[in-house]
Amino acid sequence: MAASTNALVISGLEVHRGVVPVLHGVDLQLDGQTLAILGRNGAGKTTLCNTLLGLLRAEKGSIRFNGVELAGLKPHQIAEHGLTIVPQGRRVFASLTVEEHLRLVAGRRPGPWTIPRIHDVFPRLAQRRRNHGNHLSGGEQQMLAIARALLTNPKLLVLDEPSEGLAPKIVDDLLDVLRAVNMEGTSILIVEQNLRVGTTASERVAIMSGGQIALVTSSKQLWEDEEMQHRYLGVSTH
Repeated sequence: MAASTNALVISGLEVHRGVVPVLHGVDLQLDGQTLAILGRNGAGKTTLCNTLLGLLRAEKGSIRFNGVELAGLKPHQIAEHGLTIVPQGRRVFASLTVEEHLRLVAGRRPGPWTIPRIHDVFPRLAQRRRNHGNHLSGGEQQMLAIARALLTNPKLLVLDEPSEGLAPKIVDDLLDVLRAVNMEGTSILIVEQNLRVGTTASERVAIMSGGQIALVTSSKQLWEDEEMQHRYLGVSTH
């Protein structure tokens, strides 16, 4: 288990899209471990991710990471504090090769993640290093997006819908990598719609509904409680 460092504390977070409120007083804590946030479409999950990274402005509330207030900082300032996102849709550059993607970010922050280590963890990327982004499969693009994020040597890694469009075997392989990353001390926040992925990725899950955190519970309890799944997610494991 990761040490109790890299603590994220979100308090009373409110975010608007124009004049329309999207997040309504979000409270959430993550202390050095992995947390999955589950919720239906429109629950506010991606808005929360973008606000954490400074891509959206908070109207009210606090985002503290390792005791530093991040709300109001610009994205590059937040990145300097060790927060990195793997965005929904991967956002791989079609015109760049795999190796060029990795070299863009390698060495910016000292730490254990280097291009040779990325090649060891993702041998497929080593094999495809001269291929352009638009010549990669969906699974390879997601590997590249995660690799690119790891090369920043993050303290907190945020992943927005990492399983989207991927085969279960590829998702399981990526989750194995993320478990190892967390064991080395990086906090991980996974935002998902997929119940199986969310409950597999983390021992604890937070459920978003209507722009708020409606429930924080154990993955085991959520997986076994069909009524809870229906009430908050509209799905069922049975």
